[in-house]
Amino acid sequence: MIQRNFPRKGFNILYGYKEPDFTKNGIQSLSEMIAENYKNQDNWHAEAFDKAGFAIMFVDQYLAPFNTDLDPKYFALVFNINNLVTATTQRTIKYREDAPLSSNLYRLADHEGYSIKTLDEYLNFADSLFQKFLDKKVVCLKNSMAYGRTLYYEDIPYEKAEALFSRDSSSLSLEEKKELEDFMFHWIIKKSIELDLPIQIHTGYLAGNGNHLENGRPTKLNNLFLKYRKAKFSLFHGGYPWTGEFAALGKMFPNVYLDLVWLPQISREAAVRGLDEMLDCMPYNKFFWGGDCHFIEESTGSLEFGKDVVAEVLAKRMGRGLMTEEVAKDVARKIFRDNAIQFFKLQEKLSLSK
Repeated sequence: MIQRNFPRKGFNILYGYKEPDFTKNGIQSLSEMIAENYKNQDNWHAEAFDKAGFAIMFVDQYLAPFNTDLDPKYFALVFNINNLVTATTQRTIKYREDAPLSSNLYRLADHEGYSIKTLDEYLNFADSLFQKFLDKKVVCLKNSMAYGRTLYYEDIPYEKAEALFSRDSSSLSLEEKKELEDFMFHWIIKKSIELDLPIQIHTGYLAGNGNHLENGRPTKLNNLFLKYRKAKFSLFHGGYPWTGEFAALGKMFPNVYLDLVWLPQISREAAVRGLDEMLDCMPYNKFFWGGDCHFIEESTGSLEFGKDVVAEVLAKRMGRGLMTEEVAKDVARKIFRDNAIQFFKLQEKLSLSK
């Protein structure tokens, strides 16, 4: 399986690991070098970024979604809004006193002196969270909720959401909880337009062993794209296995952009077919390639997988006479750098130059 080679590519670039596969001795040696490097994280980040060719990494702090602390030299902040959506249905559920402030909305609100008894008060606190992230130069929002629910968000009237929020959370049915969450995500999209923050959305394949694949079908978002023409959306993972639908949404909507992040690790052939199809369908200023990894070592391997796929697709298109070498180089640069700088306004927010 190609996935087996994914981390090895990162270790090859960052640590000079040359063996064709992982061995007991090789892993022991790597473990010692990794431990040594992470004794001084700042130095290691500088060295690793240089070796891998990274300019900046986006960080989705999904385990601590309200934490805004990052080293701005290397990392850009992403606001994962999952908890902000789901907490609407947990108002009267008692939180643990030792719950981390960075992961429990109501404990954080209490700590900061906010009383949340009404929907208006909840939205007022949500506004304060957005301001906190803006102060730390947040570059976008992130929705990875397909792991727990459908990506179809209905447009629920404020009055209905207000009535549902006022009730004891334990009395809400599954359908009523969905309606409250749906209202909140629509509110967040409107907020994203107001603040000019793009929204990344997980679509398609769900990592792990077993889930409801249909939850992440890209076309479930169609109603949002029709309603919010001024919002900016970035869809993830090629929408696999619905790569055709994924590409079609990017073609249909000027404000929908496509990120093939992680697709080579899911299926390299799907990534090759998907990118080739996308280049047929739409301008290449609408594509990105991300890492979606926990560690720099993984991210480096992920980048190499991405480069390999892009190189194959562009070489074949040149061979078929569909693209000149000059255009191919421009496509590659835009996929891996320029498109993200423009879409996320990184020049303005982070002074990242093209």
